[in-house]
Amino acid sequence: MDLGPIDVRSQLEGRDATYGELHSETPMQRLETPAQFNRAHQQMVALLPLRAFVLVAAADGAIDRREIRQGLRGLEELADTTVVGAAALEHLQTAPFGEVLEELASETPAAHGAALMVVGAVLDEALGARAVQEKRAVVRYARSVAEASGGWFGFGAKADDSQEAVLGMISVALRVPGLQVHD
Repeated sequence: MDLGPIDVRSQLEGRDATYGELHSETPMQRLETPAQFNRAHQQMVALLPLRAFVLVAAADGAIDRREIRQGLRGLEELADTTVVGAAALEHLQTAPFGEVLEELASETPAAHGAALMVVGAVLDEALGARAVQEKRAVVRYARSVAEASGGWFGFGAKADDSQEAVLGMISVALRVPGLQVHD
């Protein structure tokens, strides 16, 4: 998949507040728990929104520029309100967006499903009841990406059937209780 050069920093300039300005600790510090939270888990948490982006955007066979723009805008909003979004932006400070997407796009559906289940469990343990809100926010973020290039002049279905199926798979794999895919 050739995405060309994508400059994440220029897309995110002019933000009103960053996660770091809103919270005294880094996203990873907020997630650390004494029991079995290691570097691999931290990376899985940071990749969660990016994994959801790749799965939904590529569900129809291609990732287009509108999905990329919405993905970056949505990630910015997600970072202002969630630990997982802030962790993803923190991760993108050291890893080029295009490379992260290419790496995630090369994984099999089974690998994505397994990673989603593990990161869902990690969030449950690390955040307790708050994990549900974090996971729901990721599903809403993925929906916004799916709807970025759908419809015809603003009318009709925004997300196609393949994207709806992926949104359902993400919700199930993360074990988001009571979430309807259209939430």
